[in-house]
Amino acid sequence: MRRVMALLKEFRVIKPIGSDILIGVSAGPDSVALAHLLVHYGRKLALKEKITLLHVNHGWRGEASDQDQTFVEALAQSWGVESFSVRVPAEKIPKGRSPEDYARELRRAGYKKWIQEKKRLGSLNPIVVTAHHGDDLAETVLWRILTGSGATHGGGVLFQSEIEMRPFLRVRKDEIFRYLAQEKLKWREDASNKDPKFLRNRMRLELIPTLSALFPKAISHLIDAGIRAQTNVLHQTPSPFLGDLDSPVLDLMPMLGIRVRKNNWIEVSKLNQKNDATGCVSLPGGWRLSKETKKGGDRWVLERK
Repeated sequence: MRRVMALLKEFRVIKPIGSDILIGVSAGPDSVALAHLLVHYGRKLALKEKITLLHVNHGWRGEASDQDQTFVEALAQSWGVESFSVRVPAEKIPKGRSPEDYARELRRAGYKKWIQEKKRLGSLNPIVVTAHHGDDLAETVLWRILTGSGATHGGGVLFQSEIEMRPFLRVRKDEIFRYLAQEKLKWREDASNKDPKFLRNRMRLELIPTLSALFPKAISHLIDAGIRAQTNVLHQTPSPFLGDLDSPVLDLMPMLGIRVRKNNWIEVSKLNQKNDATGCVSLPGGWRLSKETKKGGDRWVLERK
């Protein structure tokens, strides 16, 4: 939990998160560990009554896939939280698509279905939390370097991507297994994770162990590189438009679901550059950011009508 909280601080996430939170649970070790951690020890991060476990059943493994779904639903019931299962059979993979990418697309469709339902019930800004961990991040950074896409995607697995947040990016796979053992937790193993026909699996099973044997701290360095690339972008993005606008305002906007466009930033910058300027900028979703200049100094007000 300390690693999770430290990562959230790096990415300026305001805690506790008051939104409804969906945890994507496949029944595998990573997602079971994340779900258990947040449900049982995550009171500083999220309210238990706002947590839902979601399982997306692709049906690829027949009866085993149905057993995964039953397992996740039983976990949720035993922990006293809601569960939400979605069946999205991927019987025919579109031509030219990798199975992993297509499965990821179907999972996101499941996430969006849950979010739409929560918003229909009045939830302000529901978010999805997934269990991508440090080893996943390191593998992706290495993949991008080896395939020549590091210049544009050097951050690897993103901490936050649209509706998804990944708080385990500084947690190593061996730590996850130690946690499972300590908490006496069970999980289900997906045999396809060891299938060598998938290039990513071959990297994980063959290349990464060899690399780690030659350079013991290689994975840690790759994780640091991925996080650093992302936080550099996070800290630098506002600077061309916002000048010295207080960072709490920047932190609040994404947490409130405000999608700020470039022209919004330009208008805010105009207000920020003149000491005596007052006025407001209309933001998507009915939000308004205004600047008031009084005797005590500038005051920024973010409100929704």
